[in-house]
Amino acid sequence: MGRRCGDCTDFSRFLNDPAQKVFVLRAVESARSHLEQAMRAACCDADATTERKGRPYSLIATKNRASYDRRVAQRRQDLEHISIIAG
Repeated sequence: MGRRCGDCTDFSRFLNDPAQKVFVLRAVESARSHLEQAMRAACCDADATTERKGRPYSLIATKNRASYDRRVAQRRQDLEHISIIAG
């Protein structure tokens, strides 16, 4: 992926820390936008919102279970298909 900025590195640490549920980046719009774009590009399991209190605004990322939920649904579907094939 090449070099990462400090905000992306901090966000990566957040994603890898199971105890941390929320990440807050209080920064100018360009930095917040950059991190949001990086999150979308990497398909991160996190929802992002912008808190518009004070200056600079804050990007708040909250972990979700999107990829886990997709895997659970796929597993259910696979088991259903296996039961149809097995008769």
